[in-house]
Amino acid sequence: MRVIVACVTACMVSTAAHAAAPQHPQQSDSRIKTLVWSPNTVPEIRAAVGSAIAIEFGPGERVTDAWSSSMSDLTKPDYADHTVILKPKHVTPLAPLFVRTEHDGAERVYPFAFEAVENAEAPYVVRITNPADAVAAQRAAAARRRAAAEQQRARAALAAAASMPQRNANYTIQAGK
Repeated sequence: MRVIVACVTACMVSTAAHAAAPQHPQQSDSRIKTLVWSPNTVPEIRAAVGSAIAIEFGPGERVTDAWSSSMSDLTKPDYADHTVILKPKHVTPLAPLFVRTEHDGAERVYPFAFEAVENAEAPYVVRITNPADAVAAQRAAAARRRAAAEQQRARAALAAAASMPQRNANYTIQAGK
C-alpha cells in the first residue's frame, strides 16, 4: 500500500513540476519585423486594414508626432514613449508617412512608405534600430570605462602616497645675521 501511495505521489509531483516548467519562446516571430535605419532609404511598411501595427523606435527616442497624406484613412495615431501605433481603416496605396521623434534633445524625422492592404500577412510590430545610436552607446560605454580606469589609477596613487612614511616638512628659513 505504501509503495502505491509513494508511486502516485511521485507521479503527481513530477506532473506538477512538468506543468510548471516555463515554455520556451520562439526564437523569431514573423509578426515582428526589424529594420536597420539608413538615412538614404525609405522603408516600406504594409499593414492590414483593421489591424493595428506598432512602429517601435529605440529606447532613447520619444515619438512626438506622426503624419501622412492618408491620415484620414487611419484611426488617430497613438504615441507611447518610443512607439507609434497605427490602424488603417481603408485600403490605401503607398503614401508617405513621417514619424517625428526626439532623441537627446535633437529632433529626428523618419520617412516611410506606408500602405494598407486587405488580407495581408502584415507584421504586428516594426522595430527600427538606428546604427548611429548603437555607435553612440558604444562610445559612451568606452568613455565610462576610461573614466573608471582613470579614477582607479587616482585612487591607487592616493593610497600609495598615504602609505609612505611621514617626512619632516617642518622647515623654517632664517636669514644670516
